[in-house]
Amino acid sequence: MNRHAKTASRLAKVSGVLFLIFTAIFFFISMITPITVTLNDYTTKGRLWELASEPGLFIFLLIMLAIPLVLGITALIISKKVKTHPTKLQGIFLIAAGIASVVFLVGILFIVAGVQTLLAKQEQDFLHTPND
Repeated sequence: MNRHAKTASRLAKVSGVLFLIFTAIFFFISMITPITVTLNDYTTKGRLWELASEPGLFIFLLIMLAIPLVLGITALIISKKVKTHPTKLQGIFLIAAGIASVVFLVGILFIVAGVQTLLAKQEQDFLHTPND
């Protein structure tokens, strides 16, 4: 395994775990403390289960919980696969996820992991090309 793949795997694993921790903390906080949500000039305050009576706000909060959960799980899956077979799609996905989540500062880890994955793919292609 090349060093770029190892670095990409570690960074994707760390960022995936951090996103899962972020999701768990956000879910826990939204369950015990009232949240004030303003959507289209309509303000509602309540806990997560109390907002279930407001379908638009409830779906909005579920999406806000689902996005980092999906990104975290996908990063963990990519961290396993990049060790054996790095692909451009994995690198591009990690970079796109990093750009989308740079607000959380974990996005920087995603971007670096994506670049390392692309470098691992380039190194793999270079090692497997026949020399003429």
